[in-house]
Amino acid sequence: YMSFIEQPNSLTNVHFVAGAADGTFTIFQSKGSSWAQEGQPISAHDGATNSVAWRPLPGFSRYEIASCGSDCLVKLWTFEDNKWSCFEICKCDEEPVALKWSSCGFILSVSSGTNTVALYREVSHNNWEIIDNSNSSM
Repeated sequence: YMSFIEQPNSLTNVHFVAGAADGTFTIFQSKGSSWAQEGQPISAHDGATNSVAWRPLPGFSRYEIASCGSDCLVKLWTFEDNKWSCFEICKCDEEPVALKWSSCGFILSVSSGTNTVALYREVSHNNWEIIDNSNSSM
């Protein structure tokens, strides 16, 4: 349920985000040799927050975090101008359990517990399309 990122445009501040069973996620910041909670937990999903993933955005001053939950929703959270806003990327047929960004931050993979992986990309601001939906048997 955790994802780490360095603060945008900083070499010293490291943050991590942790999803929780109560449907929230919380951000923590490094403070020397310890960690401190940054703000209040964000209410993200009805049911558990199954996965969270920082979007790598080199050169940007905003944060973006993808989350998925037991409510079958995948959301993109943006922190800009000292406030969080949310956009629903998709509603999955099956409960999503894991998220992963491509290294450039343009493609988001969403996997479910039944060996299904879907790839999404943002074609314009808050306009997402599925580019691959694969079922794999193990």
